[in-house]
Amino acid sequence: MENFIRNKFLPELYSEMKKGTYELIPYVDYIYDDPKKGIAMTQEGPRYSSGYATMFHSYGMITENQIYRKFPDRVKSCYQFINVLANFVSTNSEAIKKSRLEGIKESMAFNNYPIAYQLDTTKFEMIEFKGFEVDKNQISPVSGLKRFGYDTSKPYTEKVKYFNFYAQTETIGVPEFYILPQSYREIIERLDLVKIKYSRLPNDTLINLTVEYIDDFSSPAKPYNGHYYHDKVSTHSEKQSIKYFAGDLLIPVRQEKIKYLLEMFEPKAGDSFFRWNFFDNILDQREYFSSYGFDANAFKYLNEHPDFKAKFDEKRKSDAEFANNHRAQLAYIYNNSEWFEKTWKCYPVGKIYLEQ
Repeated sequence: MENFIRNKFLPELYSEMKKGTYELIPYVDYIYDDPKKGIAMTQEGPRYSSGYATMFHSYGMITENQIYRKFPDRVKSCYQFINVLANFVSTNSEAIKKSRLEGIKESMAFNNYPIAYQLDTTKFEMIEFKGFEVDKNQISPVSGLKRFGYDTSKPYTEKVKYFNFYAQTETIGVPEFYILPQSYREIIERLDLVKIKYSRLPNDTLINLTVEYIDDFSSPAKPYNGHYYHDKVSTHSEKQSIKYFAGDLLIPVRQEKIKYLLEMFEPKAGDSFFRWNFFDNILDQREYFSSYGFDANAFKYLNEHPDFKAKFDEKRKSDAEFANNHRAQLAYIYNNSEWFEKTWKCYPVGKIYLEQ
């Protein structure tokens, strides 16, 4: 699909729009204050309608009008674009359907899947850009102070760098199945809306699989679009034997909507269910210990586990702050014992790989 978009779809849309009154230009994602130095392609993830469409191997586009244009021009430009798009789709309908089927087939054979990208500034193409000269010395009519802006009396047309390649920075291995506990009703509703195929476990079952633990993440102090989006997520994986219950979901990953499943269920994917707070209950530690009440058990645990006691004593010798903190020493023992809450920060979606 990418080759079709880059080499056929977009070039023809730009060419046909240029024949009319209004032209197309990539959305200006600034990496420099002056577009003459170059502009970047916007990476549109699933939170955007165009990015959401790609999860289903569909072609999606978002149009946005230049703010300096009058309203009638904005309407007419959209009308022109719709006509150009409709003509292209009609003429190339078979090629579009073919590329989509090829994309689905390719995706279902994935062994690895990228979940993070970074703009590659070593790759670009030169495009024609129509803009206005930068003016860093405009005077604000409100404050009377200098402000950054563009001088609309000085238009220009120049070739500029368009950075439209993103390099993969992290990939994950594609599992064969996800297992989702039935208690996550809001997620199941969304799976049903997009017609994800799954079955339910007929009996309570002990399953050997891979689970991930959320090691760290950051969240904003204020909500964004009604959520506290989790950023900078780090995880580690463990193989465990976990009991699942009759009615829990067994979801085959290699189905037509594989990209949706990977983008939603891989916790580190950019717009995953985890990042948008659907699994926040796992971040709440429910089990603790009393510094007074646990002291005797901690002492007993050290005596019964000499190897661990040696590590504990070594840490006390090498870490002065730790050696002078009673609570920290008890926490070290508690967190490394069978009393520690194993489900805390354990991502509840299990993964089954071929080797399991």
